Amino acid sequence: MHKRKLYIVFFLLTLSLLAAQEAIITSAYSLDGKGRGYLQVTYEIPSGLHQIDSRDFFSFALSSPGDFELGDIEYPPTRSYGSFEGYEGTVILKAPLRKLTDGPPPAEGIGITAGYQLCDEKGTCFRPLKKDILSQPGDVSLPPPPAKSGGNLALFLLFAFLGGVILNIMPCVLPVLSLKALHLVGQSGDSRRAILLNSLSYTGGILTSFLILGFTVILIKASGTALGWGFQFQNPHFVLILTGIIFLFSLSLFEVFFINPPRGAGEAASRHKSGFGGSFLTGIMAVLLATPCTAPLLGSALGFAFVQTGGIILLFFLLIGLGLALPFILLGFIPGIINRLPKPGEWMNRFREIMGFLLAGTAVYLLTVLHRQTGKGFTGILWFMLILAASAWIFGQGQRSGRRSRFALYALSLLLAAGSYLLFVDVSTQPSETLPAADREEYLPFSPEGVEEIRREGKPLFLEFTADWCATCRSNHLTVLDRDFRKELFEDEGVLYMVGDYTLNDPVISSWLTKFNRAGVPLYVYYPRGGEPVVLPEVLTRRLLENSIRGR
Repeated sequence: MHKRKLYIVFFLLTLSLLAAQEAIITSAYSLDGKGRGYLQVTYEIPSGLHQIDSRDFFSFALSSPGDFELGDIEYPPTRSYGSFEGYEGTVILKAPLRKLTDGPPPAEGIGITAGYQLCDEKGTCFRPLKKDILSQPGDVSLPPPPAKSGGNLALFLLFAFLGGVILNIMPCVLPVLSLKALHLVGQSGDSRRAILLNSLSYTGGILTSFLILGFTVILIKASGTALGWGFQFQNPHFVLILTGIIFLFSLSLFEVFFINPPRGAGEAASRHKSGFGGSFLTGIMAVLLATPCTAPLLGSALGFAFVQTGGIILLFFLLIGLGLALPFILLGFIPGIINRLPKPGEWMNRFREIMGFLLAGTAVYLLTVLHRQTGKGFTGILWFMLILAASAWIFGQGQRSGRRSRFALYALSLLLAAGSYLLFVDVSTQPSETLPAADREEYLPFSPEGVEEIRREGKPLFLEFTADWCATCRSNHLTVLDRDFRKELFEDEGVLYMVGDYTLNDPVISSWLTKFNRAGVPLYVYYPRGGEPVVLPEVLTRRLLENSIRGR
């Protein structure tokens, strides 16, 4: 009987201990004139306790949604507690909030249910708890309202067109433009009408692709999801498909197979032409390779466009497409320019092979992106690429064979490619670590709280948002940011360096890009000591960086 009483006392003490481990929870929301805003929940975690990084037990939801819709919750960076990750102190969770009907929000507030589970310093976790509270209007940052100035609209439309023109000289578009130039040289003996139609077909491929991108942006925005320029490269499936297409193009330039079969048994492979359909596909490829680049003027133009109505978004994308296609539109209407190019000859075969290596290098560049996005699944992708090359070779053998064996070889090549994709490709694995260990000493990982803390301390800060798939970002690192010049400059001026990685989708970084009116990376922001933030251009130079840091 005495032992039974001890058990009861121990049970009651345990219950009282569990009940005492509670956080203080407050909430606020803010809406703009169109019923859009954010809902914010603040957790005050008692000293000596922390919240584990478990989205199942650490989240909030509308308890009575009514005419409101809640987006994905934005979580702050975690801290390491030995074998697991978590939070301590004051933790703020935020999610986009949208009112589905007109009229003011309810006077009594918006009902939410906030869940959490606390653990002590030894790793013992208490029972999960949920609290029902009312969220009241408060000081929560809103998305910037759409700009409506007609003058600004005209200026940014001009920026969009000029940004499209500048894309032609960006390194990501160079392989496709080189192939198109090679095709134009081969066309030099064609009629003026044929040259014009090829140029218009190329332009049609570009404009069609940009229209598809524009409609995609509009649909995703309507769902309440934030996105930016080049968002499709955050999807490893898209990156893998594009890598495979570019790799196959490079193999075709080495005549492993032909995109168009030879017209006759004695015709040289170097003379086959892609035709109007090939020009259209080349335009599509140019857009696919252009989207990871952000040209000067283009970032600010798209930042303006992405908060506008659907019709204006489409207009911006069409103008970017016209800018990208402009050089070949001019060649189509002034074909005499082609006669100034070198005459067709054996040099075209050498040039074509050089372009094959350039496209293969582009595929390798995209594979490095996939390595970051897929982690351990990258090994299977390499095996898939090898079998894809073998499938292309078998397809090429079928093109050179008689009718009886041709279709059997075609079927075998397609079965090998599809089978290897199903067997080896797995992009659902965890991505590899965001920052390599050697690089962590170079800069701080981005967090809004970290920016605010550095600002409170009065220290200068250089903030960079980048992505592995962003060719402009990598170019800036090769020429400026990864050089001893930058390190010495930051050390001399006491500038802290913080980096936000946008290789995979990150709602917090998306909101910060919007905050600075940019639609994609790169974004460089310098916070001087005690001054207002300064946004730097997309393409950096040493002089530009030094003048910005030293205040010249």
